[in-house]
Amino acid sequence: MKKKAFITGAAKRIGKEIALTLAENNYDIALHYHHSETEAKQLAKNITESYNVDVFLIQGDLTCESVVMNMINKAQEHLGSFNLLINNASCFIRDDWKNSPKEIWDENLAVNLRAPFLLMQTFAKQVKEKGLIVNMLDSKLENFHPAFTSYTVAKSGLYTLTKTMAQAFAPHIRVNAIGPGPVLPSPHDTEETWQATASQKTILKRVTDPKEIAQAILWMEAAPSLTGQMIMLDNGEHLGWKLP
Repeated sequence: MKKKAFITGAAKRIGKEIALTLAENNYDIALHYHHSETEAKQLAKNITESYNVDVFLIQGDLTCESVVMNMINKAQEHLGSFNLLINNASCFIRDDWKNSPKEIWDENLAVNLRAPFLLMQTFAKQVKEKGLIVNMLDSKLENFHPAFTSYTVAKSGLYTLTKTMAQAFAPHIRVNAIGPGPVLPSPHDTEETWQATASQKTILKRVTDPKEIAQAILWMEAAPSLTGQMIMLDNGEHLGWKLP
């Protein structure tokens, strides 16, 4: 049976690379996006022209619970049952103890924690045989930074869900996570300043290629004993120690 993947936040950045890599490896793709309609349509066109796979575009606001709960079912009507879910979409809004309004907490927790849980819930109900869930986390979970309080709380909660859902869904569904370090500039960085400083934050003095993350997902799919784990693809940033 052909493999099928549902990817959130797949129109750009890391999600785009994951979608391209999975399509290259003969996965049909449900490609979720929120605001990036133009990029999503172009990516879908590129995939269908380059690979013999089906692509289904699904728009959705991950802060809206009713929308989230229906997304996998809607995509399943077009592609069939999924065996891979990648919770890649992320909300990265800065707050700290001095300035952390409820609106920021609500959005960070909705997108980074509640929506992935709901998607895991609906994904598990439709898996026919074996399934895999991959949650995108953050290397900062082992090297905390106080400047992104509610974001870190939400990603920490998703790490806990990764482990507890691995227990709940076993033996038919495995749940793992990837903790990227510096990969691409965040909305809080300019390309120039990011390129100059990002690699210096890691002990390997390099940033992570998005292709490494996509390839790690393929490896997870091919490693049937791996569940409840987070793999750090961060060039050692989580260690917190810098070479002189």
